[in-house]
Amino acid sequence: MKLSITADECTVFTGGWGYSAKLMSCALGAVEYEGRLSILEFGAGQGTLLLAGLLEKVGAPFRYVSYENNPDWVCPLENVETVLWEQYPKEILPGPYDLIIIDGPRGARTGGRLPWFSLTRPVVRVGTILAVDDFDHNVKYQEKLDENFSYEPVGYHPLEVFAGENWRAVRVLGVK
Repeated sequence: MKLSITADECTVFTGGWGYSAKLMSCALGAVEYEGRLSILEFGAGQGTLLLAGLLEKVGAPFRYVSYENNPDWVCPLENVETVLWEQYPKEILPGPYDLIIIDGPRGARTGGRLPWFSLTRPVVRVGTILAVDDFDHNVKYQEKLDENFSYEPVGYHPLEVFAGENWRAVRVLGVK
């Protein structure tokens, strides 16, 4: 199944500390799922609330799992399963996931976002959409993406940085 979410509906995503409208339009437009949409997110916040709200609004059945290391950012919504962590987990809640968003933790705290690339290997499937925030902030993001997955860009050339945005969205073709 494909989501019936328009680019106009994605304008609720304003960027900044949340997701950008371009990324969400691109990722949500590309994601395909069976039965219910399965989302895995690393780094909760405003974008979590907006994405869950938009999915409810359009009537898309979904499972939403969010890993967050800061108690202040834990999502209060009942339909978002939050895993609060202090140390990186050894494994991720079972998938597979149709959409994986890597949006935290900020900075280089205990490896920053780098561990999520290898930790998601067991829970992706061919076709999973993988979106990474602040992609240009660490050259190792590209290395980890290439090391763990074969993929194709979703909507944009893989080296292109959107105007004022630093996201990379890809469709997973396989696990290396």
